[in-house]
Amino acid sequence: MTSTVERNSSLHRKVSFRRSDIAANFPDRRDSSRRKKTLLGKLSSAVQDFVADEEEVKLRLATICIHESVIGTMEKIADSFEIVHAALTNLRSQNAKLNETWNIYVRYQMMKQMIKDVLKLNEESSKILFIPQQDPGEVPLAYAQRLVNVINADKKASLDSSHLDPKKTNELKDKFDGVSIEEINEENNILHSDLFKMAKRYLNLRSLVNGLQQDYTAAKGYPFFPRYNMLRAMINDLMRSPVFIELCAEDMTQNAQTRRTK
Repeated sequence: MTSTVERNSSLHRKVSFRRSDIAANFPDRRDSSRRKKTLLGKLSSAVQDFVADEEEVKLRLATICIHESVIGTMEKIADSFEIVHAALTNLRSQNAKLNETWNIYVRYQMMKQMIKDVLKLNEESSKILFIPQQDPGEVPLAYAQRLVNVINADKKASLDSSHLDPKKTNELKDKFDGVSIEEINEENNILHSDLFKMAKRYLNLRSLVNGLQQDYTAAKGYPFFPRYNMLRAMINDLMRSPVFIELCAEDMTQNAQTRRTK
């Protein structure tokens, strides 16, 4: 019952899309290897590995690899989210400048350029991720696990505990020294939940871009005045969408917090 409550609370936890916040949500273990630089620390680690059952050691290492793989996946989505976010934020700021001129021909060119700048994202496949949608009936955990495999498909061998080189294995052991497998599993559950929410938010932003792409392509065959109105409607519809409004509200909150900390 307790695990169910904790799982439900993690599903409603606020998730940051800033890359620097992802790993920071969990204890910093970057310097934990210092404990093993002493002779006593190395001897203690060697004794622990010797006493532990071989299957237990493999299971622990596999659990650690899952932890690191999910964090790596979240960081990649965060990078792509930031690129899409910046493009949509730029569209909003450029839209505010439309009222600076009453020349509809200038406005027309400005709106075309605003939309094209956003649509460039669909051409930059090397910079942003194209991730699959959640399948009907696919539970959040299964979807998050599938995303890890899809996004890291080109580096699958490095994520498999059975293919790790000795140096990487020792690095991971050092990093999680003193952390129980139960604690790592608990963090993994939270990480998968965070990954699911990040993916859904990212796909919502991508849907705005894809919808804009379809509308812009469909309007190309129209003459100037109808197309002017269509471009204007595209921008207004995008900025009035719940996804975009939520994004703007988060920006305002983040800016307010930044000003308070200064």
